[in-house]
Amino acid sequence: MKRNFLSGVRILPALFLMILGFSTATSQTRGQALISPMPKTFSAQAVNCYREGISLLKSGKYNQAAEQFSRAVQLQPNYAEAYNALGTAYFTLNNQEQAITAFRTAIRLEPNYAQAYYNLANLFDRSGKTDSTIDNLEQAIKYAPRYAQAYNLLGNVYLGSNQFDKAISAFGQAVRIEPNNARLYCQIGFAYNNLNRHHDALESYRQAIIINPRDSETQNNLAVTLYYLKHFDQALAEYNQIIGKNPDYAAARFNRGVLYIAMKNKDAAFKELIGLREIQPNLAKKLTSLIYADKILQVDSHK
Repeated sequence: MKRNFLSGVRILPALFLMILGFSTATSQTRGQALISPMPKTFSAQAVNCYREGISLLKSGKYNQAAEQFSRAVQLQPNYAEAYNALGTAYFTLNNQEQAITAFRTAIRLEPNYAQAYYNLANLFDRSGKTDSTIDNLEQAIKYAPRYAQAYNLLGNVYLGSNQFDKAISAFGQAVRIEPNNARLYCQIGFAYNNLNRHHDALESYRQAIIINPRDSETQNNLAVTLYYLKHFDQALAEYNQIIGKNPDYAAARFNRGVLYIAMKNKDAAFKELIGLREIQPNLAKKLTSLIYADKILQVDSHK
């Protein structure tokens, strides 16, 4: 069992609630917008309320958006897309019970509504209800087999419950759909490291860096993996490069200090400590305790 003093980074997905033609995800979150079930013949007034709600939701006016979606479903009680959008607005307003009711109504009206299943799963995930999250993600994937966001969230749920093999499988499915998504390779690397499969983790992080060579978090994780493999010189080269680009990256500064201890270079570790005190005092205290306790960190050899 290795003693993990280094600071790795698990990259979490952005909140990704799906409605017709709109998502609350950040621009860094990739993925195809799924097409909602085709609407029946809805009244023009209900459709206008729905469209106005979408505009308000995009503008961050969540209460007003919820009002418009509520009017849409009052005018058209079988409007599944409006119920899904209403659930999105309620979710954003932290009205979880109302959001659950809205998403479930959308699913009752359209049983193959993958986006609504995904949104319900996202809500359960934020509430820590792992089994319900997984159940709804599996339904989303059943009706939309190329739903990369669903596989991504499923992988993160498995990471959170320490089911690393299942996480790798889920992220692997997402990678097949989005082969240029660097974050997915990072998550796979994180899972591999937790299984002590450090060589596999290394390959995953290297693939992520090929896709996004400027991401310091990924490079930090790659350096941590090199540390686990006792490739200290290579790890040091990575940290030097990271810190050269971003001198205030506290995790990398701390990790380089730990690495110096492992390399029995306490003078360099002390110099690292001085710089770290100005950036992140808490990490500096942790590094201080390692230096003065005269701990030479041991890493299990890769088997």
